[in-house]
Amino acid sequence: NVVEGNLFEGNALESKGAAIGEQVAGAGLEFVGGETQPTLVSQRGNVFDSNSLVAPAPDPGNYGGGGEWLEDASLLSVGDRFSRNTIAGTIGEWSWGAGLGISNLPLACNEAELPESTLEDAVVAGNAIGSGTPGALGGGGIWVGCTHLGVLDSTVTLNTAPNGAGIEGESGDQLELA
Repeated sequence: NVVEGNLFEGNALESKGAAIGEQVAGAGLEFVGGETQPTLVSQRGNVFDSNSLVAPAPDPGNYGGGGEWLEDASLLSVGDRFSRNTIAGTIGEWSWGAGLGISNLPLACNEAELPESTLEDAVVAGNAIGSGTPGALGGGGIWVGCTHLGVLDSTVTLNTAPNGAGIEGESGDQLELA
């Protein structure tokens, strides 16, 4: 699974109103991997810019990945840019990862080793999550769940969310910054 040198720009994923627990994700790109183990996704030199996931407010749905949403996946990203992406807020459910979201829930949460994902030489800037229940809105730039995330030689700046404006994850996640 290779994504290289692409432009995902100005896409709008519109929810007409999600039911409680319903998920709407990946305005720029959504990838869903394997059912038994995370699928490797290798990407380089892509731009995820000005994509939006919109929903009527207030809405009880689950929203993720304004730029990109990866589910049951392990990411190796080199030189990608996630900028000016937005996702709708929610009431009572969750809105995660306006720029990038990587979810390995529930696939890997009970595993001894978390799936590895790496962002190298990335720019994650100006991404935002809309209003809603403050405790349910996180990861303006990046959100991960059940993942070991390495962020190397990257810029994460000017992202907006009530929780983890730059990077947010779950309590068992691991973060490496270098």
